[in-house]
Order: sequence, then structure tokens, then C-alpha cells
Amino acid sequence: MSTYPHFEEVDLENIRNYKYKSGKYTPIDNVLRIITGKTLPYVPKWISPNGITLFGFVMDVLGVVLLCVLKEEDGSTSHYACLMYAILASIYMYMDMLDGKQARRLGCNSPIGQLFDHGCDSINGSCLIFAAMKAIGVPNGRAMGLMFGLVGYVFLTFQIIEYFQGVLMFGTPLAGVTEVEIVVVTLNLISFFKGVAFWDTSISSILSVYPYAHTLRDAVEFIIIFAMTGVITIKNLMVVVKGSSLDEKLVGNKNNSRISHILRFVPILTIAGMVTFLSDTYVMERYCYALLFITALCISHYSITVNIHHICKKRLNCDFVGHVLLLLLCVLLACHIEVTPAIMAGILVAEVILYGIFIYHVLSTMSATLRIGVFDTKFRTD
Repeated sequence: MSTYPHFEEVDLENIRNYKYKSGKYTPIDNVLRIITGKTLPYVPKWISPNGITLFGFVMDVLGVVLLCVLKEEDGSTSHYACLMYAILASIYMYMDMLDGKQARRLGCNSPIGQLFDHGCDSINGSCLIFAAMKAIGVPNGRAMGLMFGLVGYVFLTFQIIEYFQGVLMFGTPLAGVTEVEIVVVTLNLISFFKGVAFWDTSISSILSVYPYAHTLRDAVEFIIIFAMTGVITIKNLMVVVKGSSLDEKLVGNKNNSRISHILRFVPILTIAGMVTFLSDTYVMERYCYALLFITALCISHYSITVNIHHICKKRLNCDFVGHVLLLLLCVLLACHIEVTPAIMAGILVAEVILYGIFIYHVLSTMSATLRIGVFDTKFRTD
């Protein structure tokens, strides 16, 4: 079901009538919104909002590729790659704020734009955490898999809360996604000027009263694994206590009980658990990038699934099956079947096909329903 969603007529009608509602912006968001607003008149009107989104997405992915392929002589991430990522990620941030303004400027804002934007963001979230890990020199292993999975959990939390309460919030009133992006850019800039080895510096050498042998890298890992995840979990618990106050028109066919809300976290926690398990095996050592790429697609798949069900006001259970190929990897290891390069390549290709079919079906259905192409600048009138 989740890999190829079925749209009924009531779902298509809800798509046509959908209105996006965002949460409060942070102070930095407001500053950047002013900057993008000032530069918007210089953006040609023939450039579609989703074209802007796609360009920013490609820039961020290109930055990640550079982090993977450019190395220093000792095998660590090249400091020039860190600089390039900082620049390309900044372009992505700008484009991510510009696309919505371009849509309103052209009068072509629609649910397909929201879905395309959030779909790219769901993959870019994985790119951000990967870039942070490469910048501070996190080695392949359980910590990398755990952080990758938990950032997926953090991203999905806000999507699931949007389904539950009808408002998309990305963080707290003081800090959100933009601030996280700025932190990742800053980490990469520090690594450009100081080198990745800088993160081996012990905290006690900077703060003499600190009695333990932890490094700056350990501190960043702690913030990602415990502090950020903890804050988001507390936020979600507050949402559960408050419950959903959506009126009947906004609820539609949603199953919006507190229990249903909690159960919707099962798929993303399952993904996080599986990638953490796989990260402590030879699969991470031999096929690190392939494993993380598959995980990123699984996270994005579930994120878009949640978003679709929110837009269509559909019932959303925890029966997501888009992570079946990650499960297959776990089963192979549990059965002591060696994951050869051919098997891993087959699983990777299968995941790309599974995800691609899902995306094509969703975008083509929404495009036909809303009478606007993904990269069009106006609605069709024929």
C-alpha cells in the first residue's frame, strides 16, 4: 500500500482544496525571509518554483558527493570539500526559502509544490547529517548509523505532528531547521580552516575544569544523539498530552487518536533501529555509502507517505512497507548469508526503482488532479 498509494475520488478532492499552514518562524528565518524577498524580483518569471527547489537540491547533493570523493593524503575528508559543501549548502538554504516566494509571486502555489519541496527536504535532511559527520570525522560504525537514523526520526516527527495537528513546525520558536543548516555549514567551515583533525581536540584542553577525556567530536555526537533528539521527543510528548484539536472538516478520514499518533512512529523507529544494527556489521564497512543512501530513500519514502496522507486527509496506520529492503539486509545477516557486492548492488537498484515508481505515481496523480505540471509556472485551463 505505502509503496504505491491508491487515490480515491475523495482524496483527489481533498488535494484540490488543500491549504498549507506553517508554524512560527524563528528570528533567523525572518531575517533570511527579508533577504530572499529583496532578491525575488531578480528571479526570472519563467523559472518554476519546483525548478528552484530542484536546483538547490542538486547543489546540496553535489556537495555531499564532493565530501565523499575528495580526500586528504591521510584519508580524511578534504578541507576543500568542506569549503565547497559549505558554499553549496548555503545555496540550497537560499533556494529552499526562495521557491515558496516564487510560487506565490507567480500564483502557482499548490500541494504538488509542497510535496516536491518536502520530498527534497527529506533527502536533504540525510545530506545534512552526513555532511556534519564527514566534517567532524565520524568513522564508519554504529555512531554513524545511529545519528543517521535519529535525524530521520527528528525530521519525521514534525511531519507526523503536522498530520496530527494540521500545522507544520520545524523546531522551536527560537531554533529550527534553518539554525541546524547554519550549524552544519559552520562545522564544515571550521574543518576547512582547521582540518578534520581539529575535532580530535580534547574538551579538557579548552575547558580545564572538565575532568573527562572526551573530544570535540564526542561533544557534537552527543548534541545530535541526545540533546537534539531529546528536545524533539519532549516536544512530541507535549503534543500527545495536548491531543489533536482539528475540526471535523480538517480531520476528514484521518485516524487522529493519541494511540494512532504514537503508532505512526513505528516505521521511522524501525528504520533507525535497522540502520543502527547494520552499522555495527561488515555491511557498513564494505558498503557504507550504499547503506546510507538506501536508508535516506526509506526515510524520504515514509516522509512523503505521511505528507500525502495529510494532504488527502487519509487514514494513516503504521503498516508502511517501504523499508522492506533494509529488512532484507537484516534478515540476510541474521541467517548468516554473506552480502556480496552483487547482492548489495541488486538491493540498491531495487530500492531506487521502488522509490522511483512511488514518486512517479504520486507526482503524476497530483499533477493531473491540479492541472499543473511539476515544473510548470501556471495552471492548465484546457
